[in-house]
Amino acid sequence: PGWLFQADVSALSLRMPICAVISHLATGMARERTLEFFIGIGIFLALGAILLLIRYLRRQRLRTS
Repeated sequence: PGWLFQADVSALSLRMPICAVISHLATGMARERTLEFFIGIGIFLALGAILLLIRYLRRQRLRTS
């Protein structure tokens, strides 16, 4: 089912940044490169949101045609 794949993508897109932030803070790297790290996470989340939006719009267009 398509909804199962979307649930997996949503869970992965939330789980990866959370795990990355926890490991980043736990290893002590936060003192050295915090700004660059969070900018990278922000870019990752923005790209993921754009890809999900494109996929949603493409599905809506296919349903209406």
